[in-house]
Amino acid sequence: MEKQSYFKTSYIIQALFLAGISLALLIMQPIKAAQAGQGEQGLKAETACVKNSRLAYSLQLKKSKGDNFHLIDIAEQFYQLSDVLLPDEVNIALKQKYFATLRVFLDEHKIFYEGENSHKDRYNQTHIHLFSENNHWLQAELIEKGLALVAPNSYNMTCIDALFALEDIARRNRYGLWALPEMQIKEATDKHLTRYRAQYQRIKGNIVSIGKTKTTLYLNFGTFWKEDFTVKIPVKRLKKIDIGAKAYNLLSQQKMVGKQIEVRGWLLEDDGALIELHHPKQIRYDFQDNN
Repeated sequence: MEKQSYFKTSYIIQALFLAGISLALLIMQPIKAAQAGQGEQGLKAETACVKNSRLAYSLQLKKSKGDNFHLIDIAEQFYQLSDVLLPDEVNIALKQKYFATLRVFLDEHKIFYEGENSHKDRYNQTHIHLFSENNHWLQAELIEKGLALVAPNSYNMTCIDALFALEDIARRNRYGLWALPEMQIKEATDKHLTRYRAQYQRIKGNIVSIGKTKTTLYLNFGTFWKEDFTVKIPVKRLKKIDIGAKAYNLLSQQKMVGKQIEVRGWLLEDDGALIELHHPKQIRYDFQDNN
């Protein structure tokens, strides 16, 4: 009887063990499938960004004043990363992770840059997207890990849209900088927005009125524009590209009054808080959350 009881108990334990493994496998299958799907989407987004890629010769990281930096090649040409920004307000640990990610990428990969939409700024720095020989996209990695935010400044709208999709995921999961209270979106109705002047900020609010001159479009977010938050849009600059002209045509219509938008950019103080639009993608009409 003791032997029968022993074998019966052993059989039950084995059955429960096997059932547990089967259940774990069933749980893991949809998780793995979702992860595989995310990987495929990421690869497609990266591939869509690569246009007319060029080899970057001996690209090195060179820090300048404070936390600023630039990239320099063997011909002493200067470069900056397009469409991403490391905000000054993040802590030292995040800044260290950002630069460590950048150094690893530059040291371990044969580097190419997307050349079709690259442009130079007033400091003669060429703004570029960086890829490795196996299509590893540096900007995507920085955004995905929450080590940077999207700061549109190139004409590669495909890249910018892909980066926004990755930023939305990082923000919802509070990765990296998105876990910091100071990086949360600000309300346009906040009467003290000017305390964030000279910072790159995200502001959300409802358009209260629209003002126009021959050269400028103004989106007002309060009834007293001398004190309330305003978005200033230089018409000539915005209309340089097709998508900018379309954005102007949309934003200048009175039907936009009452609509909620998100705008991001450098916060200025000029009769109240103000962001000047330099790129149509600084405004988002379809953002999904308030973080």
